[in-house]
Amino acid sequence: YKPDLSVYASPFELPEGLEANARGQFIVQGRHFIRFDGQLFEQRLDPGLQRWRIVHPEKPDAYQPLLEDNGDGAWRAEHEQPQTWDKQQLLRRLGPAFATADDSDLALAMDITGIDAAALRQVHLQGLPTPPLLEDTMVRMSISRQVMGNLAGRPAQEVRQAIQIRYAHTVTDTESMRLVQRYPSLSSPLARRLLGMLKNSERSQWQMRDTLPTRIVQAIQTVLLELPLARGLEGL
Repeated sequence: YKPDLSVYASPFELPEGLEANARGQFIVQGRHFIRFDGQLFEQRLDPGLQRWRIVHPEKPDAYQPLLEDNGDGAWRAEHEQPQTWDKQQLLRRLGPAFATADDSDLALAMDITGIDAAALRQVHLQGLPTPPLLEDTMVRMSISRQVMGNLAGRPAQEVRQAIQIRYAHTVTDTESMRLVQRYPSLSSPLARRLLGMLKNSERSQWQMRDTLPTRIVQAIQTVLLELPLARGLEGL
């Protein structure tokens, strides 16, 4: 069964300024919502399956499509096929930060990080985390636009310094700072994104024994290898 998801779109209006949680959900008075393809959908957790479903806004007895997600903001209905999505949809479905970005920024972020459509497709199909450097680049580009708008006409060096300061202050938690101490070339926001890939049991090992699983170490090494070129291409 492949339902038309447009009939499940919710007319509910989210409070202005409400931000999504780390999983890409908007929570209002115990109700959970996600947004994709320009529409808002209400969810409920199926207690038997421990999986999320889309709720019909008017028919509580209507079929409730099961959802898949990567735990990092990328949601899709179970029947959807990312194999058929174009590059723009693959990007925008990564989560709220990507859903509202300009097409030009999305294309530039892919060019800067070297991420291609095939890699994005695997994120959706296999429930992989969003590539940390791609997400980080999108955040830096967003900050850059805001700062440049506020400091229009100011010297370039002053603008670049303001961007770096604002970016650095987006994360101050101790776990991220510990990872930066181990890998000084990482920024604290990148460290947080990499640590966000940890499972609960792995996070406990990091907190208690200061150890990281091999896949996270490999991800860090990949980011460190790609980071200089990405930063150079940003020009920030």
